[in-house]
Amino acid sequence: MSSSFRNRSAMPRHPLRVGVALFCAASAALVAPAFAAQVYVQPTATLTAENDSNLDLDPGSNTNVQGYLATAGALFGIATPTWETTARARLEYRDYPKDSGDNRLEEYLDFRSDYSTPVSHAAVSGTIDH
Repeated sequence: MSSSFRNRSAMPRHPLRVGVALFCAASAALVAPAFAAQVYVQPTATLTAENDSNLDLDPGSNTNVQGYLATAGALFGIATPTWETTARARLEYRDYPKDSGDNRLEEYLDFRSDYSTPVSHAAVSGTIDH
């Protein structure tokens, strides 16, 4: 035996090192599919002007109301060979100078996540609006 190498049986074993090594191995196994991930972001924005003859849908009301709409949002996504997740966030602001009661800010969030293997498929989706 070499004089620069100590006897292994005399070296103390640290359970923390074993735990860290197992954690690193498990993390690498779980993260491996993420190396093949495609990540994308698609921003959108629109400005619109409109003229409504009956904005509140009130029978007998014939007032014209002009309004302005601004919409901003983005589509976020990440895809791997086994799963794909998308989320679409959007803000919409409506401004009616002559009818301030109809001014409003609306928020939307749509999401969907799909997981597929050759023998199974699972999906979760939802919508949140305010």
